[in-house]
Amino acid sequence: MSDFDVEINDAELQRIISDLQGGHLDDWLAGLAEQAVGDMKLSMGDSPNGNQYWRGNKIHYASIASFPPNVDTGALRASLHTEKRGDNDYIIADGVEYGIHLELGTENMEARPFMRPIILQLAIDILRNTVDGDVIP
Repeated sequence: MSDFDVEINDAELQRIISDLQGGHLDDWLAGLAEQAVGDMKLSMGDSPNGNQYWRGNKIHYASIASFPPNVDTGALRASLHTEKRGDNDYIIADGVEYGIHLELGTENMEARPFMRPIILQLAIDILRNTVDGDVIP
């Protein structure tokens, strides 16, 4: 299984946390993590076709570099999940060894990121909504 960490400056999130009334933060974070996984899964399979190759008796079309990977066996997409590690602490992980190679690329293959674009978009949405005061119910 691959390990993948993304670090985000969470100063604004910490401010929101300190302003929270009630115990909704854990539910909110769980929802964000599940939304991210769903968005990651939806991003796969619709990328422009790149190289084609035979896989068994069927042709697979790889995605173009910098787009999320196209689906081949479906194992990566099916393995994406969230894990709760503690109070207000969730991770998003995949359960295949090659996920990290698709996300970051290798010396022989350019990246087909499927996690970072989704996490970045969620962070942008959170900050945008924070300005409007709509982040946490």
